[in-house]
Amino acid sequence: MRQGDGADLLGPNDPRSASIGVVYVAPNDDRQTVLTAILTQDKLGRKQVVVVLPEQNKAFQRPVDFDGLKNMRRGLKAQIVFIAPSGPGPAEFARQRRFPVYSSLESFSQSLKVIASANGTTSGPAKRGLFGFGRKQEAAAAVVVASVASNRVEEEPTSPFPTNGSVNTSQQEPVLSITGTGEKLDATDEKNGVTGHDAAVAGVAGLAAGAGLTALVDDHNASSTLENSEVDWNRQSPTDPNPEIITFSTATPRPKITRKFPVPPVEDAVVPVKADASTTQTNGSGAAKPTGRGNTGKRPAVVAGAGVGTAMATRAAQGGGGLPPGGSSPGGPGGGGGGVGGSRRRRQLLAILLVLLTLLLIGGIAAAAIPGGLGSITHVIPVVSTTAVVTITPKSQTVSNTFAIVAVTGTPDPTKREVKARILTATSPTQSKTVTSSGSIPGTRATGTLNFLNTSNSSKSFGSVILRGASGVSVTFNGPITVSAIPGSLTVTGFAVNVGSAGNIGALDISGSCCATGITVKNGGFGGGQNPQPNSVVLQSDINGAADALTATLTPVAQSDLQKQVKPNEKVVPGTMKCAKSTFTANHVAGDHAPNVTVTVAITCKEEVYDQQAALTMAANLLKTQASKDPGPAYALTGNIVTNVTKATVVDAKGTVSLLVSAQGVWVYLFSDAVKQDFKNHIANMSQQNAMKYLLSQPGVSDVRIVISSGTTLPDAAHITIEIVAIPGATGSPTPGTGTPAGTPTGTATPPLTPTPTQGLGGS
Repeated sequence: MRQGDGADLLGPNDPRSASIGVVYVAPNDDRQTVLTAILTQDKLGRKQVVVVLPEQNKAFQRPVDFDGLKNMRRGLKAQIVFIAPSGPGPAEFARQRRFPVYSSLESFSQSLKVIASANGTTSGPAKRGLFGFGRKQEAAAAVVVASVASNRVEEEPTSPFPTNGSVNTSQQEPVLSITGTGEKLDATDEKNGVTGHDAAVAGVAGLAAGAGLTALVDDHNASSTLENSEVDWNRQSPTDPNPEIITFSTATPRPKITRKFPVPPVEDAVVPVKADASTTQTNGSGAAKPTGRGNTGKRPAVVAGAGVGTAMATRAAQGGGGLPPGGSSPGGPGGGGGGVGGSRRRRQLLAILLVLLTLLLIGGIAAAAIPGGLGSITHVIPVVSTTAVVTITPKSQTVSNTFAIVAVTGTPDPTKREVKARILTATSPTQSKTVTSSGSIPGTRATGTLNFLNTSNSSKSFGSVILRGASGVSVTFNGPITVSAIPGSLTVTGFAVNVGSAGNIGALDISGSCCATGITVKNGGFGGGQNPQPNSVVLQSDINGAADALTATLTPVAQSDLQKQVKPNEKVVPGTMKCAKSTFTANHVAGDHAPNVTVTVAITCKEEVYDQQAALTMAANLLKTQASKDPGPAYALTGNIVTNVTKATVVDAKGTVSLLVSAQGVWVYLFSDAVKQDFKNHIANMSQQNAMKYLLSQPGVSDVRIVISSGTTLPDAAHITIEIVAIPGATGSPTPGTGTPAGTPTGTATPPLTPTPTQGLGGS
């Protein structure tokens, strides 16, 4: 929430600014905070407190919120005015509870200037009070300004109109005054300076305006609304026996205005006119006293004409034929509305009157256009002011660099661009695994002796043959062998053909002739034959296989424990993760005769991390320092600084890490509120071309676009709006932990001309 005074609306040099408080409600402000701000402004002596509601707000969204504020305002000295977007919702709820409502601050500011213009002064409180409402009211005919939409005036009941009163038009014209201004306006007063042709024409125009407005507004058959239900300012006294006669009240107290500063919104205000005589002559006819106070210009004649026109139109609408006749005029009291065909005649007369008054209004406006004549019309009919919107695109510059930063495992020194690094370690639980031995003991052949005997006279030679004895076991020998002649003999080693214990045969199992003529063979006992023994020997592959299985299971556990040690601000140095068996044992070695082997393993993992957030923040701050020199302090960061670690390398055994960090941001020229106000003051009433040339020559201005509502000349500074185009920041993920960018201004940012992907800077 932000609070200010009327300088936001009228400028710092306007003396009325101090009497206006402005409360800018933020979308997230709660109702109690807003009520506290209103009470604060009231205690500061504000005459009006303007509450500016955004399109979405939490403070005033429901009708009950405004009901509470309606009860609260009875204890305030200041009037509460709402600025809210048009349509259903807060604006409508406020109007229903008779709060003044405007759709924008510009509309409210314009209404203040129109009222000040209508009062004929901008001198401020020193002379007339705020907006001319400070002068004591006099008992004269009153013009009550009320807003159909919201800005009604609460009045106490007045005395009923006199029964036989009438207006003596032959003696004196009624004098009309604007309620709240304290000014009496007399169409015949010489001090008012309204004489000659202009005064007459302006009076006729006012007559037409008043009659036309009243005839269109005063419809007693219209349905009752919140705005007209409490005070019917055209209703005659219910006790009046002659309702067809327009009568004026006796010198009764004036209506009491219970609210401060009724300000009609320029957007939807309707200005009804009410005439009330302040004095009554002895014959019953009322006439207002002319005033001697001076107001220059031709406004009094117009207002007077408007008042008389209202009376005529009201009279016609209620059945009368025009101004009420005097007590001595034909028809006397009670005349005008009766007679044959009165209703039809009244409708015809009203139609003719409206046509004539419309023509007179057109002629009056045309005559008022003569030099010196327009001023009087503008006091009654507000003139739409020329406005201009100046859109400035500020200069911007992209600043980028890559910074070398070091991460150390010891204590870092920021002045040396050092950040913290750590080496993390995690060990898994110890687990064991038992596996069956895959090695076997091979079978062996039985061996024994074979004795060959030669019974011939010549030596005999022969090769290996298979010999079978009584057991049928096949045995053989390695030949060829030679057995000498008689009495020759030869003993060789024989062996079983098949592996296994079956080859173990007894002596002389083989006995007989064999191999050659005259050769006999006998065996000795065969032994040593053994069958194979599978899964009885531990192999190295059995041990390694069990260890690998345990490693595959335990490594993820150790890595998970390691990752839990990494802090949110840290980043792992790529390539530093290493896991190994910190425990590795087995109950057998390779080659042991054992049916199985049990292996025990534990895994330990290590890796290095560094403080990434500190490195990114350090790079962002280094970039800000660089930007403070180029482009300089007149520029401010828009959006975010985008940083990224492009390389991280371990450079020594201590774990020192070399980092390369890139940083990029966009800086935009900053225009303060004072600079923008200077721009307004300088280009006020300047041609569009010269204004653009001037603005383009100013520091920080890249481009200018000016849109004028009418013509090619800019209006005064109060009607110039300056908008600063929002420049998008650098694209990418913002640097974590950098906070608010350096140089970001405070206050409300000027809305961008067009939507941008990144909220920009450049406004106030």
